[in-house]
Amino acid sequence: MAFKAVFEPVSQRPRSQDAKKTKLQGLFHILRINISIGTWLLVGATLQALAVYLFSNGHYVLLISTMLLLARIGKTVLQAKGVLANPYLQDVIPYRTTALIPDESTGEFTESSSKKIAILHLGAKANHPFGYFAPQFKAVGDWIGIMNKEMDDGKVKGFLGQTTFHRLDERGAPEIILISYWESIEDLWAFAHSGTHREVWQWWEKTIKENGYVGINHEIFQADVKNWENIYVNFQPTLMGATTFLKKGGKTLEGGVVPDEWISPLVDAKRGKLAKSSGRMGREVSTFDATRVGKETYDA
Repeated sequence: MAFKAVFEPVSQRPRSQDAKKTKLQGLFHILRINISIGTWLLVGATLQALAVYLFSNGHYVLLISTMLLLARIGKTVLQAKGVLANPYLQDVIPYRTTALIPDESTGEFTESSSKKIAILHLGAKANHPFGYFAPQFKAVGDWIGIMNKEMDDGKVKGFLGQTTFHRLDERGAPEIILISYWESIEDLWAFAHSGTHREVWQWWEKTIKENGYVGINHEIFQADVKNWENIYVNFQPTLMGATTFLKKGGKTLEGGVVPDEWISPLVDAKRGKLAKSSGRMGREVSTFDATRVGKETYDA
């Protein structure tokens, strides 16, 4: 029995989540992460004081800034009440989904946790007062951008997809975390020891003395068959749910050509086998599943 796919296949590989931003959106995102709230408040206070100085009448300046603030608050309240569209719900899938691996030949989903999967956590951090704008950190960002483009262009064997997160540590240092999914650790190692990543490696070794404030890390995991599962509720495609799998096309017996297709791994998990953790792992229903508080839809 095949599970119900959420999305239809597409002819071109979708880009990774972070790559969907325009350059301007990416710059604003970095500014928001890199500059503290205190600094933004001081910038706003300085601009306010400058406006009062230039226009002499502080009442008008105060009125304009107050109106802008009230407009923002009003818009937020109207969005929360449902009067205006909530932009944060854009592209949300409003039910439970899970990511499975499709059959290579048919593109259908017939089995849970049917293949092994490798996961890479790659991190870079700027332990510098300038944060992401520190002198050497730009080079790190540029290298990451080049490698991400190669992956999204389908030039890296075994790469399935990637989700990017940004955070600030307790000292305020910005950090980027890239979580990518691969068909195997062998594919990941092959990527690491060749091409652009090899160039990055060599650049790092040559400039390591200049990079004392640049932190890097990675973690690699491989989950065997029937040893991984996932669930997403009211989420846009993310993490493994944002990967894609290639269904190769080719010539037909009649002489036609079937094009390649890229398949999203997300399937409906509202009910049935995929509603339970053990089912999503392709295992028999566990004792824990069978005795849980009487709620069939509750997820482990």
